[in-house]
Amino acid sequence: MKTKLNVRAAGAKGTMLVTENSVHEAAHAVVAAYLRVPFSYVTAVPSAKNGGEVHGVDSRTRVRLFASDRHGGFRRRSAQELRDVYRERLARMVVVALAARAAMDRMKVKTLRGRRLSVSELGYQGDEQIVKDMAHELGIRQFAAWRRQQFERAKVIVAIPHVAQALRLVSEKLELERLFHAEKLGNGRVAAKYVRWLLRATKAERVQ
Repeated sequence: MKTKLNVRAAGAKGTMLVTENSVHEAAHAVVAAYLRVPFSYVTAVPSAKNGGEVHGVDSRTRVRLFASDRHGGFRRRSAQELRDVYRERLARMVVVALAARAAMDRMKVKTLRGRRLSVSELGYQGDEQIVKDMAHELGIRQFAAWRRQQFERAKVIVAIPHVAQALRLVSEKLELERLFHAEKLGNGRVAAKYVRWLLRATKAERVQ
C-alpha cells in the first residue's frame, strides 16, 4: 500500500488523523492477534516493496506435533489432525489478509475533502494475491463463493466493539511511529506483544 491520503481513524470524532497505510496495517495486525496468528511486529513505514507490513506472519511454520491431553500430559497428533491444523491456519491467514478491506469498507474512507476513496486507490492487490495463493493451496474450487464467505468472517471480526477500538488505537500508534521514523526517531514498528496486550485491554474495559 502506498496511498498517503489522511483519514480519520475509525471515523470517530476527536481522534487523530492517520494515513490509510496505518489503518490498513493495523487491521491486519489486530485481526491476526484476535485469531492468534503469530507475527513479530507491524509497521506502516513504506518500503520499496509495499506501504507497510505485518512482519513474521507465516502459516507454514510451527505446527506442533504433540498436543496436550485431558490428563495434563501430551499425545502425538494424528496425520489427519496435523492436516486439519494446517488447513485451519491457512484459513485464518485468509481472514487476516481480507481484514484491511473489511475495515476500510466499514469506515467508508474519505479524503480530507470528503471524496470517497475507490477500491483501486486503496490498493488491495497484495492482499488478494495472498487469498488466491491460499485458495490454491487449500484446493478451493468455487473461489468466488469461498472468498465471499471469508470476507464476511473478516467483516464480523472488525465490527466487534473491542476489536474496532483496538484497531483505532493501533492505527494511531502506527501513525505516531511512522512520523517518529521520518524524523529518525525509532524504527517505526509496533510489537505484536503490544497489539495483543491492547486487544486484551480493550476487551477487559468493555466487559467491566
